[in-house]
Amino acid sequence: MLAFRWWPRRTGSDRPPPPTPPEPARPALPRPFRSSHYGYRLLLPPDWQAVPERRAGPTMSAVDVFEHPDGPVRLSIWTMPSNLRALPPVPPDQRAFTMPLPDGQPAPFVAYPLTSANRVCLEGRWLQAGRRWLLDLQLPAERVAEAADLLRPLWSSLQVDG
Repeated sequence: MLAFRWWPRRTGSDRPPPPTPPEPARPALPRPFRSSHYGYRLLLPPDWQAVPERRAGPTMSAVDVFEHPDGPVRLSIWTMPSNLRALPPVPPDQRAFTMPLPDGQPAPFVAYPLTSANRVCLEGRWLQAGRRWLLDLQLPAERVAEAADLLRPLWSSLQVDG
C-alpha cells in the first residue's frame, strides 16, 4: 500500500506577515534655550546639550553651560552689568577668530591655554544692552581649528533680550 501524507496548503491568512520596513530617520531639530539667569535665547543644535546649573562657588552667579558630545567641548555663557562704552581692543596676534554679532559688531575671541589635559579656552567678549557678555568655549588643543565651526550654529541664533 502506498503511504500518502497530506499537508494543508498555506493560505494568505496563515502566512507570517512581511517584515515592516524601518521608519525613515527624522532629522533632529534645534531646540530653543532661554537663560533663566542672563536674558538671552539661542537654538541648541541637535548634538549640543544644556548642562544642569552649576555655580563656581557659594557667592558666584550661575553660568549657563552646554556640552557637545563629539569630544570634550564645553560652552559657557554669562554676563554682568557694565558702564563701559567699549572694551579694550584685542591685539590681532592674540585673536583666535572674530564672530560678528547680529548688529554687525565684531566679537573677538582670544585663546588661552588651560592647565589641564592640553585644553584651550577661547573667550569671546562684547558689550550689548548695557552688559558685558562673556562666552567661553573650552576644547582640546588639537580641535582649536574647528572652534568657529562648532560655535557658529549657537552664535548665529543668540539673541540678547533688551
